[in-house]
Amino acid sequence: MDITENTQKKENVLLGALGAFLFSLIGAVLFFVLNAIGLIESISGFVAVFAAINGYIIFGKGQSKKGVIISLIIAAVVIIVSWYLCFCITTVKQINAQAGKLPDELKYSTTFTEFFPNGFGVIAKQPDLLISLGLSLVFGALGYVSHVTGLFYSDKSKKNGK
Repeated sequence: MDITENTQKKENVLLGALGAFLFSLIGAVLFFVLNAIGLIESISGFVAVFAAINGYIIFGKGQSKKGVIISLIIAAVVIIVSWYLCFCITTVKQINAQAGKLPDELKYSTTFTEFFPNGFGVIAKQPDLLISLGLSLVFGALGYVSHVTGLFYSDKSKKNGK
């Protein structure tokens, strides 16, 4: 899609950012669904970025480099938050399941609200837990590279008079 002066003037960055956020939630929902059924949720990164950029275009009534960057940042934040929430939910379920198998004096259970602020400490001790998050972000980046490259390239070609 070519960027023209008229498109840039009509573009509404605030509404575009709102659209990017709302549409990127599609990727978050997919992340939760895939995580819940035990599948690799990395593909949701692609969906979140694709949906965020399209949400920006629809709500913002235009497309620009700024819009693509805003969309990518919003999608990355949504992916990271989705991953962390799924990590906390899964870990709490595992802790509570193991508690039922232990003798009374060793039993320990937790709730989501108790574990949520402490999850970062668990991740810091086991950085390999970040692999699924990294894959989701990589799929997100790869998912729309051609669109972003085309957008930047077409804008550059116009400036060079090609």
